[in-house]
Order: sequence, then structure tokens, then C-alpha cells
Amino acid sequence: TKIMNNYTDSKRADTSNRWHNDEQMVKVGDEWKWNNNLLDSETRFLLATHLSDQRTTKDTRALYKKGKKQSNNLPDEVYTDGLNTYEEAVRKEFSAHKRYKNRIKHIKNVGVAKKENNNRIERYHNTFREFDKIRRGFGNDDTMQDWDDSFKLYYNFIKKNMGIDNLTPSQLANIELALGRNRWLGLLKQALEH
Repeated sequence: TKIMNNYTDSKRADTSNRWHNDEQMVKVGDEWKWNNNLLDSETRFLLATHLSDQRTTKDTRALYKKGKKQSNNLPDEVYTDGLNTYEEAVRKEFSAHKRYKNRIKHIKNVGVAKKENNNRIERYHNTFREFDKIRRGFGNDDTMQDWDDSFKLYYNFIKKNMGIDNLTPSQLANIELALGRNRWLGLLKQALEH
């Protein structure tokens, strides 16, 4: 997983102007922690994940920094729920760019049934929850991060998505790797060559 992640993290995705951010709770050892995720709206490409004990502005900014490194494009809109730390993180992380002075639109308090919603990332959370459910939690932070990284590989590069014409998010984001029939093996071979 680490070898493949190092390789795929060097590939930058062509993303849309809208990013979705939300967190979900995961069981790590005997504790519940926050797994914060950032997803591109059109490509469904999972830009970043960040595991934390709390939902702080610092944690959200760390997620956004990872997302900016993974994308060729910066968003014009960031969709979140009403958590106050999101608003501060969006302002602090994106206002430093000249392109964003008073331009980025933070769409907050989104809901499943509202016109402006976070359904894309909620759908991702449901997919992750199926993966998480059979594991019945994770032993520690390192184990959780390893599984999170492997699921990100699976979601972005291996699993074809019916909602995007049976392509992978990476293909839609113009990261074409020609992985062949066994996509896991193809990804590992390419990662080892680089």
C-alpha cells in the first residue's frame, strides 16, 4: 500500500470547481475517531483523508493541504455541513491564494434533501462503511491509516463506478495508468517501476 500510495500521490488529478468535505466516525481500538474526507464533485476522486481525535480547524486545514497537493485545480466552491471549524479552515487555507481573494464560495449547512447537498461524499461514506463494517473497527491509528490509504487506492484506481460511466475516478480525473485486467497487480508493477 505504501509503495502504491507514494506512486499515486505523485499523480495530480484534473478536478472540477466543486469539492465536498465531510467526516465520519470510525472505531479505532476502544475509541471513536474522526475520518475527514475530501472528494471532487464531478470525478468522484477522493483527494484526501485525515484521521483525527477531534474536529479542529487545524485538522481540516491538514486535509485541505493534502487535497491541494493531489489536484491540478483549486475549487471555486467547497461544500460542508455547518461545523464552525470548516468555515474557518476554508477561509484560512484558501484565502492565502491571490486567485481566491473574496472569490471562493463556502457552501455550508448542506443537507441530503437540500438543493445544495453533500450527497457525493455521503455516498462515498456509505461505500467506506461497507468496507469498515466487516473489519469491526481498527486496532490503532497506524492500522486505520493503512486501511484508509488502501481503500483510497481501491476507490480511486481499482473500483469502476457506475455513476461515472463505469470508469474509475482516476480515469475521469485524467490519470490514465493502463493497469490492465488485474488492476491491483498493474498498479503495483507501475509503482515498483517508479
